[in-house]
Amino acid sequence: MARLCNLRARAAALQGGRCIYCDGPMWGCAPDGSDDIDAFLATYGGTARSALRAQCTAEHIVARQDGGRTTAANIAAACRYCNEHRHARHEADPFTDYRRYVRARLAEGRWDGCAWWRLPDPMRGSRPDEGDPVPTGLPAMCGN
Repeated sequence: MARLCNLRARAAALQGGRCIYCDGPMWGCAPDGSDDIDAFLATYGGTARSALRAQCTAEHIVARQDGGRTTAANIAAACRYCNEHRHARHEADPFTDYRRYVRARLAEGRWDGCAWWRLPDPMRGSRPDEGDPVPTGLPAMCGN
């Protein structure tokens, strides 16, 4: 797991801490945990529940099920929402197809999961401490 965590951190740094699919900001990119959910909420607002969607995950460009390996050349950083939705599809789209799909949905205003930080939301409090409390038992930084 430590190797995957390091590869994810490397990919996130190369991507400027932004999701490879939706270009949204992510937290949990640093292997030392220095960019935790609290720092993310202080910067972007929202609730802990909505911020969970922006947690940084390691994304295999060529899926492991398709023979992809855990190497620097095959790992990108993706927000949890985009990563989970890619793999929730009946057949996971190839990386470039899925990226085009997400970007097109964003352009249409139809990619709900990680666009919350882009637009004002009347359902969100204006301060990071408003709304849902920070849940306990968050996934480990390197647990994905």
